[in-house]
Amino acid sequence: MNKTDALKLAVAKAGNMSRLARSCGVTPQAVRAWIVRGQIPLSRVKDVKKATGLSLKTLRPDYFGERS
Repeated sequence: MNKTDALKLAVAKAGNMSRLARSCGVTPQAVRAWIVRGQIPLSRVKDVKKATGLSLKTLRPDYFGERS
């Protein structure tokens, strides 16, 4: 799963962008900006994990995934 897919999954788990935003303490526009950039900022990934139950590795595989 890539970062964009993980973000879409997080939005779906939360119910919608507004609910995810509210759970993370940000505006829906901020979540929309994450979607445009294609990733969750590292500063917010733990908030998204708490809101959705998804793992850090799922949410940001580029940072928390396996390293060679």
